[in-house]
Amino acid sequence: MSAPMTREERTQRLADLRARMAARNVTLSGGPLMSLPLHRRIAFAIADPGAITPRGDDYREPVHLWQARAVAFVVPESAEVDRLRARVAELEAARTTAAADRDQQIIAWLEKKAREEGTSNKDSRVRATATYRLADKLSRGAVRPACPPVSPEDPHESPLHHTYALGRDLPEVEPEQPAVTAERWNAQYPVGTPVYAYPGCRPEDDPKCTRLTTRTRSAASVLGGHTAVVWVEGHSACISLTHVDPRPEGGAL
Repeated sequence: MSAPMTREERTQRLADLRARMAARNVTLSGGPLMSLPLHRRIAFAIADPGAITPRGDDYREPVHLWQARAVAFVVPESAEVDRLRARVAELEAARTTAAADRDQQIIAWLEKKAREEGTSNKDSRVRATATYRLADKLSRGAVRPACPPVSPEDPHESPLHHTYALGRDLPEVEPEQPAVTAERWNAQYPVGTPVYAYPGCRPEDDPKCTRLTTRTRSAASVLGGHTAVVWVEGHSACISLTHVDPRPEGGAL
């Protein structure tokens, strides 16, 4: 039997549960945050950790630690991972059973065709013998697929596994081309999407930076062939998409 939690542990656990509930209540234009693919949840948590959990230490918590906490609240807990792995095992078993049933049907069909060839002449006997041999090989598992079967998943290679502990430990990726960034934004966020916009610098660079709680008033485009930008309500100039974050639906303006 596990030891009872201390008061500090209970307080921390309650805070964690509240943060996970907050993550479940976040709704983006693409749907509820927790229904999105894992990589999109992580990207949102890094871009806007405040939508999931408040910044700690009276807003003096380092940004990378704040982002890491937000990421932890949008990835599955161990119990959910175990449930997903059990479901995968169940589906694999069902697929194996279905493959065995399919093989039995193929074997029965081959044996039927072999009998239909008969033994009236040499060619018929040769075809019947070859068909029987193929059916026998299939029944013994001697026929192998062209591609080798996939080995059981190494948990350390799973997309749910990560070794990073802090936001700065996240794997680096190649920068996206501006045209691709604009096209992706337009596919996900129509004109009028609620956003947080930072005309100058981002809050992780300067906590006192200007933040606009607004909506987009144009589709994203490429400025000068080098920067993906969008226009927002309440601001006359365009703003780089790196300084614009989707805002949960229903947030106060």
